[in-house]
Amino acid sequence: MLPATIDDLTPDWLTTALAPSGALQGGRVATVRADDIGTGVGVFGIIARLHLTFEGAGTDVPARLIAKLPTSAEANYQVGVALRLYEREGRFYRDVAAEVPFRVPKCYLSAIDADAGRFVILMEDLGHLEAGDQLAGITPAR
Repeated sequence: MLPATIDDLTPDWLTTALAPSGALQGGRVATVRADDIGTGVGVFGIIARLHLTFEGAGTDVPARLIAKLPTSAEANYQVGVALRLYEREGRFYRDVAAEVPFRVPKCYLSAIDADAGRFVILMEDLGHLEAGDQLAGITPAR
């Protein structure tokens, strides 16, 4: 079952979710701490930075990931489901991202349950990069 909240992203759930990719290389997620980074930013989703530690074999999963889940705000959630926003974003990372001619965050998991209106994306943390300003725009040089 897909997680409904960030608290559902337990070490056991993350280990099970990431294992099929082979990125854990036989290891497991030992601990997870989540920092909410989406409050006031995400209208249709919950966004958290996960801090992970591992046990066992080496891993190709970084110690920090971004997790995205549907919003807990019911009215926004209903709009997101009606517009298929969760399904679309999940399918982009699962089915399209590797084909686009520009860099996108590496996706470690994109799982969708369209019937239940749930999705979860675990992706590369690009928090070290500077975000653009949607109102001020960007210069051609940048």
